[in-house]
Amino acid sequence: MGVAVFATLIAGAQTTTDKSVIHISGDAELKVSPDVVVFHVNVFATDKQINTTVKKLNDETASLISVMEKMGFNKDQMRIAGFSVQQEWEYTGSKSIPKGYRAQQNITLRFDADKEKLAKLMEAFAAEGRRQFNTFFNAELSDKLKRESEQKLITLAMNRAKENADLIAKNSGQRIVRIRQVNYHTDQHSAYPVPMVERAAMNVMMDAKASESAFQQISLEEMVLSERIVIIYETEPAK
Repeated sequence: MGVAVFATLIAGAQTTTDKSVIHISGDAELKVSPDVVVFHVNVFATDKQINTTVKKLNDETASLISVMEKMGFNKDQMRIAGFSVQQEWEYTGSKSIPKGYRAQQNITLRFDADKEKLAKLMEAFAAEGRRQFNTFFNAELSDKLKRESEQKLITLAMNRAKENADLIAKNSGQRIVRIRQVNYHTDQHSAYPVPMVERAAMNVMMDAKASESAFQQISLEEMVLSERIVIIYETEPAK
């Protein structure tokens, strides 16, 4: 976990009800390695009959879940959602003719961040080749890591604000007495996740050796988290 801390000063001594105050903001930034991978599989099936379409979808879903289970993942790590089925049409001139049905649903697999495991998973799905699905993945922070990072950001931001407030007070012939107000907005918190990798970009690497070589280069990029805390310090003349 890398750390970079910045301070933006909105500062100055002013008198309010016979008390001088310093307004100052502390900005903190952390680079955090994601600890969770979320692998998404969009499964679909088509047929002229709706019942057959849904059956094909269920069979395809079960087969792809089996691929993941053979790799050591379990169903507790998976979630199936987003089921939909719709009629497809073929348009000829001003006429529309029923073409059949298309059904789809999503499988989401969550597991602890592991580049080797992710590379092997993508290789396994690439080897499935012509089957009817699309995949992509993204990286996230677990709830525990989010909270730990948030706490660290708050500490860093407040420490930097205090350091600069002390410096401003000293150079102004003042000293810090107490904190009058703290403005903390969680919407200042930001993250830049790893780009998603889509199966469309993988299709050109269906050759086993090329596929393996490419997937081994996958990296889970760090996320940048930031926080700003604005503090009003009450001061008095230094003795």
